[in-house]
Amino acid sequence: MDRRMLSAEERAEYDTLLYEAGYDEDGQRRPSGEIGERMQRLLVDATQAGRTWAGYVIDDDACRGHLARFKRWDKARHILTVNHESVIVPRAAVMGVKRRDPETGGVVHQQALFAEMTWAELAGVLESAQGRIASDRITVAICKKLLALALRCPGSEGPADACAQLGMDMQSYLVGDEAA
Repeated sequence: MDRRMLSAEERAEYDTLLYEAGYDEDGQRRPSGEIGERMQRLLVDATQAGRTWAGYVIDDDACRGHLARFKRWDKARHILTVNHESVIVPRAAVMGVKRRDPETGGVVHQQALFAEMTWAELAGVLESAQGRIASDRITVAICKKLLALALRCPGSEGPADACAQLGMDMQSYLVGDEAA
């Protein structure tokens, strides 16, 4: 469901519902295993209260969940083994590609076996994987920079505590030039 389809009031209600699903009364994050069930319950309550948008969310979540379940099942069925740096590793032989719908000419996303991809689709899979690598490198850099705080404040419990002990804001620390 695209949030832009909702009115400002509906977006506010949706945001409130998401907050209630993910955070407790004290503003603490709930365990991940609780959130889906809470979301379902809150969305059903919202549909029963006449909130049409909640039905759209339930339908969209169900479709996405069914697709995710299919992808897991399909990838588990199609495995190939690859020699990567002298180690034989299993990998899913199915990846998502973008294809043109022959009837509409529009772009559709489809799962495809490596063996059945075109060269352009294979290049697209490579580009997508390289984008994920670049994103993961940023995550690695963030973790290294934050873990450097543990050395500066050995008695701290985590990054927020270390920053507080050092009298600095964590966001400022992360965008600063200090190397890890």
